[in-house]
Amino acid sequence: MKFKASILLASAFLLTFSACRKESSVPEITTLSVQNIAYFTANCGGLVDDDGGLEITHRGVCWSTNPNPTTRDDTTLNLNEKHYFVARLSGLEPSTTYYIRAYAINEKGTTYGNEFTFTTLDGSLPEAATHEISDIASILATAKGEVISDGDVNVRERGFCWSTSPDPTVDDNKRAAGGGTGIYSAVLTDLAPNTNYHVKAYAINDAGIKYGNEIQFTTNLPETLPQIETANISGLNQWSAWSGGHITDDGGGTISERGICWSTFQNPTVSNQKTLSNYLSDTFSIKMHSLEHGVTYYVRAFVKNLAGTAYGNELSFTTLQIGASCPGVPTITDVEGNDYTSLQAGEYCWLKENLRATKFRDGSDIQRISYNTDIPSYTWYDNSDTWTRLYGALYNWYAVNSTEGICPEGWHVASRAEWDHLFLYMTRISDSHNIAEKITTVKSTRVEPTPHPRWDQGGIIGNDLGNFSALPGGMRSYYYGSNWIGRSAYWWTSTSFTVNPVYPDRAISARIHNDKEFIYTSPEHNSSHLSVRCVKDY
Repeated sequence: MKFKASILLASAFLLTFSACRKESSVPEITTLSVQNIAYFTANCGGLVDDDGGLEITHRGVCWSTNPNPTTRDDTTLNLNEKHYFVARLSGLEPSTTYYIRAYAINEKGTTYGNEFTFTTLDGSLPEAATHEISDIASILATAKGEVISDGDVNVRERGFCWSTSPDPTVDDNKRAAGGGTGIYSAVLTDLAPNTNYHVKAYAINDAGIKYGNEIQFTTNLPETLPQIETANISGLNQWSAWSGGHITDDGGGTISERGICWSTFQNPTVSNQKTLSNYLSDTFSIKMHSLEHGVTYYVRAFVKNLAGTAYGNELSFTTLQIGASCPGVPTITDVEGNDYTSLQAGEYCWLKENLRATKFRDGSDIQRISYNTDIPSYTWYDNSDTWTRLYGALYNWYAVNSTEGICPEGWHVASRAEWDHLFLYMTRISDSHNIAEKITTVKSTRVEPTPHPRWDQGGIIGNDLGNFSALPGGMRSYYYGSNWIGRSAYWWTSTSFTVNPVYPDRAISARIHNDKEFIYTSPEHNSSHLSVRCVKDY
């Protein structure tokens, strides 16, 4: 009896426990709203409300273009998240309506959440066109194309693809050229010489890739080194010179660079000093800057194509020393037979002496007048022949500006700009702005012939470093008559004073004083008589 009672008691306990335990079931899930809808993608997810008392083996979203999508349609599978998950849908079609539901699976079965619908954005494949192939060489060529339409979707890449076989794709050779729409170009490289190629433009957006029409071209035969001749040296002075080149053979290819290279050592190359020509002609000329005075240089022209860099014949030259005479014209003779020495000062060739001509260039007389007038005229200081050879003649600006010309043939009265250049030149050779005192090219120590008033009354006697040999010849002032000999030097420029219309009878003069540290320019009355320095025509 006790055994039966025990069995009945155990059975009652099991029945009571089973009644208290919750029965397992399929899960419960909620579909989350669709976010970030684009042309070909969207985001969606789900929230597992109840796992049904069993482990969730699969969870995700499913979608279709028909209502009530199931796991037999397109799906995502999210295994890491337990309850809340977000999935990215890809491979969608633009301008298409989709139905989507979240799903969850356990041992009891599959449950779907509420259904949402959404429509992807409008969009399509881009349109591309292949226009032309140009600049064809042996191993490269330039392609030109256009993205005509982006398909309402941003074109993230465009470019060209090519092959030796028809219908090339980006899986063959390709060269990207940025993104966006419009005309573009790119250089096709690593081609084989004398080979036929097929090329197409392409454009890629999120919808896919679209190719343009196909074009064929044939590369050139292999290139050889070009040939070039080095141009003769010209324009030589203390710090610069000109050379250049003439390309006699392009080697059967496109010239990519041309120029000159130079060094203080023989056989200069492009790894030394070089300057490229900005012109595409076969003949070019280039200026070499920032040279050292009195130094020998070697120069060669060079030219480059795909085959390499070729050099012309080597030339050498020596820059002028400070104070050197002008190359090819050490002396000059005017129409009266007066001889002058020359001076190369930077870019310009000057007469080293003041002009002393009493005749115009055509041989006609310049009137000698002992008073100030608007008639073209000259005089000597204080109307005395004592100063004739030493200081030269004094001229009014009407003689300076005459059409007959007072300088020797091929020369002209220095302009204000040329005087300014002389000032810079003098500053450079002394590394000082204190031209008159520190460089002292304007302070002469010469004492012959006599009598010779030196730079006096507070002046500093110079060493004539620049060999300009300026002497204190004074002037005949429109206002004060002859004065300032021994203290000042005045020269006319060919530049009229047009800044102030109140003074139409003025022109620019260059001057130095014995008690000043610089040379400067200022207006002077046209009827005054000043010295003249001539500059060679260029």
